[in-house]
Amino acid sequence: MSAALKPVRVQWSAVFFLLGYMAICCWQLGDYINRTSTDFQLGMLTLLIVASSARGNKKGGWRFAAAAAGMAVGTVFLPVKTMLYATVLLAVFFVAETYVGKMSVLSLLVIILVSPLCRYLMSVFSFPIRLSLTNQVSALLSFTGANAVAEGNIIIYNGNEFSVDPACMGLYMLITSLLSGVMIVALQQKKYARTLRAGWLVAYLICIVVCNIVCNLCRIFILVYYKILPGTIMHDVAGLLCFMLYVIVPVLVLSGWMIKRFGEEANTKQEKCGENKYSAGLWMHAVVAAFCLVAAIAVSDRSQNKAAGLVFKNTAGYTLSTLRNNITKMENSHSLIYIKPIAGFYSSDHHPMICWSGSGYAFTKVHTAYIAGRKVYAGVLTKGDEKLYTAWWYDNGDKYTIEQWNWRWEMLKGSKPYALVNITAANDGELTQQVQYFIETGSIKNL
Repeated sequence: MSAALKPVRVQWSAVFFLLGYMAICCWQLGDYINRTSTDFQLGMLTLLIVASSARGNKKGGWRFAAAAAGMAVGTVFLPVKTMLYATVLLAVFFVAETYVGKMSVLSLLVIILVSPLCRYLMSVFSFPIRLSLTNQVSALLSFTGANAVAEGNIIIYNGNEFSVDPACMGLYMLITSLLSGVMIVALQQKKYARTLRAGWLVAYLICIVVCNIVCNLCRIFILVYYKILPGTIMHDVAGLLCFMLYVIVPVLVLSGWMIKRFGEEANTKQEKCGENKYSAGLWMHAVVAAFCLVAAIAVSDRSQNKAAGLVFKNTAGYTLSTLRNNITKMENSHSLIYIKPIAGFYSSDHHPMICWSGSGYAFTKVHTAYIAGRKVYAGVLTKGDEKLYTAWWYDNGDKYTIEQWNWRWEMLKGSKPYALVNITAANDGELTQQVQYFIETGSIKNL
């Protein structure tokens, strides 16, 4: 009788811990994880396929317990939601390895790809790639004899303007491409009963990224050359055809070849856990759950104890207000200035291309420019008939930069905290004047 009841006991223990981790997610990560996004939903489907494809593997040990506990300790000292996200997911993986079976490297990869951090990195760090793609397509069009010029993320082709925007479906296909590649390689590994080592998986993923860049290059060329405008059926059809031809087909061929050539025989032998191992594991789960709870409390305390708003000395003519996340808003009849302090090298920067897009504005003509002798990013914001001109850079009063890696490296070395400065005006001339006034008065030095 007791032997028959043991599986029920193990099952309900897993449910108990999973419900606890779900409660932590709802408490502290409810606004961090976008459960309605296409990437998240595709990621969950991919995770199910990866997990089912890996069935039969032996049960895992306590590696994820140690990783979750270590990440929880790190979250206490670096209380950001990305760290808590990783802590909770590692704890969930520990539950899965204890009660179901050993998790594959692909499962970890899926969790990383669907994380908000990955989406943020793609949105921010893909900007130089967009500018490079614009230049490359312009060069290809010129090679055909056409009159094509690249200006920032705009291609002027025979008098018509085409914008390579971050909202473009092709550029957002990178995470979709990687998730599709993980799904395909998981099914191929199950088909051939072989697995790829981590090194070959990395090479495989790099190939997918290259395929995605080629896909976008060809897609933008086709859209511009044939003057296929956004919002039309052919615009989406062209994107999907390029995705299938330049990403899915090569990935299908590449994954099958790599697994047959470099894959190792999969170990399908099931390993049973004895009573002593189960008892120790239950105690270990309780310890890991406690670590996760402490990490969640640390993140909660940080969010509730925000520093006071920034204070400026040179504010004549501006109306100041402090917004959420300690953002300072300076406003007058000519311009709107946001000063967004950055907590550390690890923090997000409230990037304008994300924040303005969330307010319903579309970015066009994004480019690097020199305004008042300072190199900045500049662009045009459009929303219906409304048009605004905006510029931004990173500044700590002593140094300024437009490069993500630059200010992060400086802050990691212990420099003064940086802030993102975003100035917006009604026209290009007014923007230049406001940027110049802001720089000359040294407003950022009076934080």
